[in-house]
Amino acid sequence: MGSIRKRGKKNRIEIIFMFQGIRRYEQSLYFCETSKQNCKCRDCKSANALLNEIERKIAEKSFKYEIYFPDSKYVHENQQLHLNGDMYFNTYAELWLSSTESSVAYSTFKTYGTAVGKLSSYFSRFKLCEIKPSHVQQYITTSKLSAKTIANYLGSYTAYLNLQSEMISSPKPIQAY
Repeated sequence: MGSIRKRGKKNRIEIIFMFQGIRRYEQSLYFCETSKQNCKCRDCKSANALLNEIERKIAEKSFKYEIYFPDSKYVHENQQLHLNGDMYFNTYAELWLSSTESSVAYSTFKTYGTAVGKLSSYFSRFKLCEIKPSHVQQYITTSKLSAKTIANYLGSYTAYLNLQSEMISSPKPIQAY
């Protein structure tokens, strides 16, 4: 569930929401008139309506970040990820990793980097559109890693394949575990 907050001397309203497993902070075009906590001014109501619309679109999987926040740093960093399904897994994973560096904590980025390295060694021979749930299951059964390590790796895998399936239109989007 998202929220709004007021920032700065002019009380610019910032919208906070979860997108692709990461908490996003984006500036809106609105400014609070009173700067009170539960303000009911026109701009706060508009920002809350925008937040509700964003959360609804995310739930429907029809949210387009660039439509709502065209000047966002996130949009500019991820323009390179608009790719086709013929790209190999390791190439896409490296692009995804470099694009997330500025939007996640350092420790999260290090975890993602480790996961990308390990998963790329196994999935590097596959194109994105070729990876099936059976390949993921085979990786899980053949790897000699702890359940927690596999869960961490597959969390990273899910994060970048969810982004990939939103940006690539293929007949069968990749389903992550």
